[in-house]
Amino acid sequence: MKSLLQRHDVFPLHSSSASRHISGNSRKRSTKNCTRAMAALELAVLLGTSACATGSGSPASSPSTSSSAPALTGKQVFDLASPATIQLYGRRGQSTSGGTGVIYDKDKHLAITNAHVVAGLATLKARFSDGTESDARVRGIAPCSDLAVIEITDMDSKATALPLGDSSIVQPADHVSVLGYPASFQDFTQSKIAFTEGSVQAAGVKAEVGADLPTYPDAIQHSATVNHGNSGGPLVDIQGQVVGINTLTNFGTGSQQVQGQFYSITINKVKSLLPELEAGRSIANVGWSLQPLSSVPMSTLIPALGLGDTSLGEQADAVLKAKGIDGMVVVGTDAGSPAEDADLELGDIVRTMQNAPVRSMSQVCDILNTAGSGASIGMAGNYTVNASGENQFADSWTTKLTMPK
Repeated sequence: MKSLLQRHDVFPLHSSSASRHISGNSRKRSTKNCTRAMAALELAVLLGTSACATGSGSPASSPSTSSSAPALTGKQVFDLASPATIQLYGRRGQSTSGGTGVIYDKDKHLAITNAHVVAGLATLKARFSDGTESDARVRGIAPCSDLAVIEITDMDSKATALPLGDSSIVQPADHVSVLGYPASFQDFTQSKIAFTEGSVQAAGVKAEVGADLPTYPDAIQHSATVNHGNSGGPLVDIQGQVVGINTLTNFGTGSQQVQGQFYSITINKVKSLLPELEAGRSIANVGWSLQPLSSVPMSTLIPALGLGDTSLGEQADAVLKAKGIDGMVVVGTDAGSPAEDADLELGDIVRTMQNAPVRSMSQVCDILNTAGSGASIGMAGNYTVNASGENQFADSWTTKLTMPK
């Protein structure tokens, strides 16, 4: 997939004058014959990983943590976790992007990570703690749950797998550890494993973040510091079992600043999806990347694509506001995906799905998660920078999105 900044030639506006490509006329969507690539708009999520490795086996789960089991020291957790904690990275547009993953089945070469870590990557590499690397691929992905299963081509002989514990027994004040490959002053692909530890603050919480991310219905809130690049690694208890996949950092907003508040998807939620993902069946994945219009205004998008200056973008934003147009902006589609088959392109504003307004990823995911296999979802929206021919800026379109079978 290619970044927005690479596709300077794809969505030309017809003139430097806003009046020539801004129209109030509404037309039914016509067929679009250009394949659109995934945009390089990064999710603004800071995530963490923790891991605790056992031997080289490959259990997908393990017996529940026993209070009588000996507690591991931080050093023991680190020594056990390092061989199972991997860095995942690849090319997204013109930049290198990625995060962390955790091996949970060495025999089958399988690891868990966040969906947003690997979504849109043109290539995927796994780097082990000893520095060796292997090609990897996405086995199955669930974007609305922000989870993915990765298959590693060549498993490192020194790598180990971590047992998946039982997050239902996690309690406030439990000690937890985080490992991962956070951003640092050195090259991203040369990052070293970092270790932090803290305590569970609350278990089984619902994490509702910005409009650009789905809702996380079952998460563990804790104080073990996580940073950008740690996304997708495991949260580990003192018995060395994975109890969560680290996903969010809460900084607060405006005057309500927050410190030391981090969130992990519970491992029980992960285990409920593993059979489908391991089998190569993605969940609610239609192959698109969406951002709220408020996060991708025309004053940002038009200059980023080299289609005009900020002033032109502001004029375009004013037109959308005057017409009451709001929704989710398509910033990329996968080749051969249901989104591409529905003729969705970079710049489309998705205004409604099944006649319901959509202004956030949570609203989008609610509709996708309730749609059955092969279901047809009616959609309506508006053209923006992708307007061409008879379709002008802010013109309306309709289409059908067919869910994968």
